[in-house]
Amino acid sequence: MKISIALCTFRGTQYLQAQLLSLLNQTRPADEVIIRDDCSGDETADQAEAFIEAHHPAGWRLIRTPENGGFIRNFRGCIAETSGDWVALCDQDDVWEPDKLERMEAFISAHPDAEAVAGGFTLIDGRGVSLPDRRKYGIVRPRQLRQLGITGAPFSKVFGFDKAPAPLLCRNFAPGCTVLFSSRVRSLYLQSTQAKAPHDWEILLIAQLLDGLYYLNAPTIRYRLHDHNTIGIPNAAPIHGPSKSGRERVMDYYESIFHTFDGILRRVRSQPLPPRFLEYAALRRDALSNCRLASWLRLWNYRDIYHTMFPFRQRMGDLVFILTKRGDRS
Repeated sequence: MKISIALCTFRGTQYLQAQLLSLLNQTRPADEVIIRDDCSGDETADQAEAFIEAHHPAGWRLIRTPENGGFIRNFRGCIAETSGDWVALCDQDDVWEPDKLERMEAFISAHPDAEAVAGGFTLIDGRGVSLPDRRKYGIVRPRQLRQLGITGAPFSKVFGFDKAPAPLLCRNFAPGCTVLFSSRVRSLYLQSTQAKAPHDWEILLIAQLLDGLYYLNAPTIRYRLHDHNTIGIPNAAPIHGPSKSGRERVMDYYESIFHTFDGILRRVRSQPLPPRFLEYAALRRDALSNCRLASWLRLWNYRDIYHTMFPFRQRMGDLVFILTKRGDRS
């Protein structure tokens, strides 16, 4: 079994050395490490190159991009360069547990139907000091995890798409830096992606569509929280703003996500996205744009989506916004 690591960098000199050392010191070494620097414009790529020259690790390779394309396109390009049977995503600022690859290899060997596995993590700050584990299972609420079949067991198989389409279509549940996925998923991802949705979200959805997505309830990395996280925790999606424009921007985001996932479904399963997702998106946009209370009330017919996507406070915020703006018009 050949395991590749796809590590993307961008202006990461502060924490990169610690991450590279954690990859080098794995009890089960990676067969290939692709480091793709997104035109950092500082010493990040030089630091990675110097590390490779100093340690001469087998299978490590640095790619310097001529222009900045953003983290989603950078990861897509990095994944495309890998050749392993399995690919592990890696961020520049975390620290991997020494036995991460060893444990994940043992797990997928014991579960031949696995197409991707996401792992747990502990939290550290910018100095590497442990932080309270506020979100033990990842970046979404416990209710959504239960909807996906994720429990406190040592491992959980995530419900297939036919049983639980809404939770994973509405929000990613695990950071990509904990994910290991198969070459089959890689091929489908590269064929399907439009590089609009976060790469790890698309990858996990593809694994769910293949009925091979697992969650390993054990810390695999030390996830670093600092002032410059690209996404971080808990901001897995754009903030639900208080204004009409803020709310509409969120809907723009989710509509693009739905269209992206519609393309993935057509590629993987030769079927379109269930129409209720786009019906829901159009209805919520009408409720907010035109301050239609009737449309907001109809959203409760889509509670599997609306309640999964937004917590109670934000759903009530929609109502307050509609009622306030309706009053302003009268």
